[in-house]
Amino acid sequence: MEFSLIVPVHNREKHLINLLKGVRNATMQPSEILIINMGSSLNLTGFDSLPIQILQSPISKSGYLPLARARNQGAEAAKYETLFFLDVDCIPSASYFDMMNGHLEANTGLIMGTPKYLMQPVQDGFNEKSLNDSSINHPYRPVVEGCALSTDPGLFWSLCFAIRKSLFNEIGGFDEKYSGYGAEDTDLSFSIRDKEYDFFISDAIVYHQQHAVHSPPFDKFDQIVENSKVFYKKWGIWPMGHWLQSFSEYNLIDWAPHYKKIDVLKAPSDEHIKSSYKPKAPFV
Repeated sequence: MEFSLIVPVHNREKHLINLLKGVRNATMQPSEILIINMGSSLNLTGFDSLPIQILQSPISKSGYLPLARARNQGAEAAKYETLFFLDVDCIPSASYFDMMNGHLEANTGLIMGTPKYLMQPVQDGFNEKSLNDSSINHPYRPVVEGCALSTDPGLFWSLCFAIRKSLFNEIGGFDEKYSGYGAEDTDLSFSIRDKEYDFFISDAIVYHQQHAVHSPPFDKFDQIVENSKVFYKKWGIWPMGHWLQSFSEYNLIDWAPHYKKIDVLKAPSDEHIKSSYKPKAPFV
C-alpha cells in the first residue's frame, strides 16, 4: 500500500527525530515522507533509509506559523492518493498506519487516530511498551473501539489523521484564511460535513510528546481571536469557546457564546503570559 506522510515542523527537531523513529518501526511504511519545515534547518542524520523530502514553508510577516498553508503544501506535493498527516509531536504506534489504512479503505471520509498523552519526556531508548506505560488517554476525549462514526466535527484535531487526496482537494484542503494557531482543523471537519462526507475516530494510537504550552494560551491571544472571527463568519458558531471564555473571564475580551462579535478590551499582560507557561504539559 502506497501512501504519503505529511509532517509540518517548526524548530522541534528532537520531537521530529522521535516521530521518525516511530515511523521506522511501523509495520507499514510510507512511500514518501514530506516534512514541511517552517523553521531552522534540520539535521536528520541516521534516517537515510526513510524516503524523506524536506519542503520549506516560510513564515508570514505576522510571525504566525502558516499551519494551514504548510499542510496544503504537503498535500499538493504528495504523489499518492492516500494522505497521512502527523503533527511533529506525535510518535506513531507500530500498527498505526496499518490500522488507519484499513479503516480508510472501509470508510469514505475523514479519519482521525487516537492520541495518548505522554506524562514524561521521551527517553532516547524508548520502545512502544515504555510509551504505552507512560501515557494516558485525554480525559475529555471519547475512547473508541475500531473505527467509530462521529457526529461531532468539533472532536476533530489535525494532529493525527488520514484522508484521500481526491477528497482533500474536493473540500479545498485547509482554509488558508486562518493564520497561526486555532480553528483551521475544526474548519476542515465542518467542510467534510458540509459536503456530506463522514468523520470517523479510529482506535489507532499515536503517542503525543510533551512540550511547553501556555494555558490559557495568552501567547496566542491575537491568533485565537482573529481565527475565531473567521470561523464565525463562515459557519455561524464560535470555535475554541473554552479559550474565548477564559479570555472573557480575564476581561481581555467582551464576548459570550450568544454574541455575534468579539470586542477586544486589552491585550494579555506579560504577567498573564508568564503565569500561564507550562514547560512540560501533556495536554491543555
